[in-house]
Amino acid sequence: MIRMFNLTKTLCAVSVFTFMVSCTKSTDVYDPSAVEENQKKEQAWKLDVTTAEYAANFEKKYGKISPNQSWDFTTGRRLGTRAATTITTTLIDGLDFGISGNTFTKNNGIYNAIKQVLPERVKHTGKPAVLVCPTSSFYIFPISTQGRWTHDLKVKVGNNNPIQLYSKTWTDYSKPYVNGMKQGNSTVAMNGLYVEAPVGTPIDIFIDNVVSNTTGPKVSVGTATGQAIYVDVPSDVTLDVPASVDLKDDAIIKYIGIEDCTLTSGSETTDNDYNDIVLAIVGNPDVPEEVIITEEEYTVPTSIVKRYMVEDLGSTDDFDFNDIVVDVMQNFTETHKVIIKNGVRESDDVISNEASGQKAIIRAMGGTLDFTLTIGSTTWSKSGAKFDTATMYNTKNINKDEVLAEFNVSDWDPENNNISVEVNEPSRGVYTITFPKEGTAPMILAVDPEQTWMTERTSVPAAWFY
Repeated sequence: MIRMFNLTKTLCAVSVFTFMVSCTKSTDVYDPSAVEENQKKEQAWKLDVTTAEYAANFEKKYGKISPNQSWDFTTGRRLGTRAATTITTTLIDGLDFGISGNTFTKNNGIYNAIKQVLPERVKHTGKPAVLVCPTSSFYIFPISTQGRWTHDLKVKVGNNNPIQLYSKTWTDYSKPYVNGMKQGNSTVAMNGLYVEAPVGTPIDIFIDNVVSNTTGPKVSVGTATGQAIYVDVPSDVTLDVPASVDLKDDAIIKYIGIEDCTLTSGSETTDNDYNDIVLAIVGNPDVPEEVIITEEEYTVPTSIVKRYMVEDLGSTDDFDFNDIVVDVMQNFTETHKVIIKNGVRESDDVISNEASGQKAIIRAMGGTLDFTLTIGSTTWSKSGAKFDTATMYNTKNINKDEVLAEFNVSDWDPENNNISVEVNEPSRGVYTITFPKEGTAPMILAVDPEQTWMTERTSVPAAWFY
């Protein structure tokens, strides 16, 4: 009986314990952590579905993505703000002056304006300098040459061999000569030169083999020796260029004037009017920048600039990439050491490259979602900067120079594009967009800052990608 009694008590205790356990495991009890975990799983699932849908729509629009397709289309370092990656120099036709007897029927303006800015016998001062390539291609056109000195006009781009544009073999100094003019039994031939090179590439323009007679010493003079000056062309002067030249409406024109005489005493001395040889430098639209050489050194301000264009996944068939447009830049100062021999820059080496600050400029915000942008270790949010999150900015009537916000950044790595965007989307929650890996559908693109973004709901051209 004792055993039976004890067994009954035990069974009763087990029954009570089982009832209690079953109550504590009831699904009716609220578990906050479980609910939060389920919400995260649901949001992740929605994001995965949305991302897959976006990728499918992207390939439907632009074609299958190559596994090694990169989404960084920038070209590298630049002055101020585009850079070619290789040096291209091409001899082209010179300026046509429409020679008819002793008169010009073309390009009168560019020729006559020389008298205005480089008048005869008016002294100027030149300083040793190099020109450095700008943010665009440009052209060099000889305009006129005069004086009894013979010479060869040459252009040296980077460390490439100099290119000769013409050779003056006559000693007649009774008048200036231009391309196409008769000189004795021959016709003066002065080629032009097309140049495109990485921004900051040094350029020398000089006259070589300068002699006053057949027995005199040959010398070279030009930008590197301080016997060339860079002057503005009057704003009302127009230029009639060869048919092969596609000149932009906002092209800039400047003169380079070269003094051919180096003598400071004797029967023939230099007059320093710098009009013995005159050339036109035509920017398309930017002209080279002049940098003065001091004690065989010069410094060039350069920068790396990238424009990031973002799709925030507000919809999966929108490829205007204007939900966020932000320019990010890192500034540098390059110091060059040069060696000049016989009037020619013989070597040019970068001896230091100092980085200064980084900054970002918000150009457009076409999305209607709040976001937090992270660049390096710096964050910036649309709502935090007091912008209305539901409002689109600068995506309809686009102002390419718009500065919606500007702020300093730290630790941006342009090589690795360490930029991301955290988006707050009500139905999908908060998710993060990073710079895309090769071969994946992009939600962020990196382009040069000259690339204008699209208006609202206008997809970027396929030519950007393939």
